Amino acid sequence: MSKRNSLSDYVKSVNGVPLGHSKSLRNMLNNSLGANSFSSFWRYWNPIWSYYLRYFVYRPLRNFFPEKVAIIATFLVSGGIHDVAVLLITGQGSFIITIWFGIMAFVVVLEDFAKISLKKFIFPFKALIHVMTISTCYVLARLLLTL
Repeated sequence: MSKRNSLSDYVKSVNGVPLGHSKSLRNMLNNSLGANSFSSFWRYWNPIWSYYLRYFVYRPLRNFFPEKVAIIATFLVSGGIHDVAVLLITGQGSFIITIWFGIMAFVVVLEDFAKISLKKFIFPFKALIHVMTISTCYVLARLLLTL
């Protein structure tokens, strides 16, 4: 296994600018929304959170599980942490974010399996597809909660 980058090095490699740079948010949005795949979207989205998920959840899981299982589990852990944060802030528990992230994880795995790429499309279309995918996954999660 390769050595772990520092958070600063990781953010700079993903965002193209150092941690805390005035163009960090702009670069993150451009890189993620313009990504060639949904899995690439997640490589660029929120690089600080991605760093911790990558090195403290995904990579340890890869020592025991196949890549696709580790991806799904990492999304579920992330969703669970988000749900716990909502619980602590609002006092109301729900698994909506965990379910939502789980659905998005399956989309990432299925997209990779089907070798779907948005490489040939222009930025606005890629951004629309990513936003629609995230939104559709959320609607599906809400529907699952009503069953």
